[in-house]
Amino acid sequence: MRKKLFRIAIIIGIAGLLPLLFVLLHKNAPPPKVHIKKTKQQIIKDFVFFQEENNQTKWSLKAPEAKFIDNHIILKEPILKVNTKTLVEIIAQKAIYYRQENRATFENVKLKGKDFYAETPFGKFDGKLQTFHSNSSCLIKFSNGYIIKGKNCSINFKTGKVIISKEVKTVIKPMEER
Repeated sequence: MRKKLFRIAIIIGIAGLLPLLFVLLHKNAPPPKVHIKKTKQQIIKDFVFFQEENNQTKWSLKAPEAKFIDNHIILKEPILKVNTKTLVEIIAQKAIYYRQENRATFENVKLKGKDFYAETPFGKFDGKLQTFHSNSSCLIKFSNGYIIKGKNCSINFKTGKVIISKEVKTVIKPMEER
């Protein structure tokens, strides 16, 4: 009987030491490796970028802060000035400029030209073609009193043409209200 009790005591003792050994051995093991994707990132204050052709600036892009990530630039509160027949400003809350494609996407956009003002939630600027396009809703006010609302808006800065192809509504104000 004593031998049985002694064996049981040894088994209970070993069983009690196993969790302690497990904790001690587990603490000394190195932590699991975590793979973190590395990207090159650079932040620039008072960012200015412009495109020239024949020693003339076609357009310029300015922002108080620009974050370079891989092949694109994230801009806060950008102002894009397009120099064509007349100067057009595109002001937005946020933009992403894609350097290789020479295009930019904008959020909460306002466009100001000599004889028009436009608003849209989202839009794209193509630097090669010098066009602006928005698939979302847009509102354009012309200095002659015309107000045009619709969707799928395009502006060609070279020709000055504005095209709205969906859900178009036009308001013409009387001369007294202009």
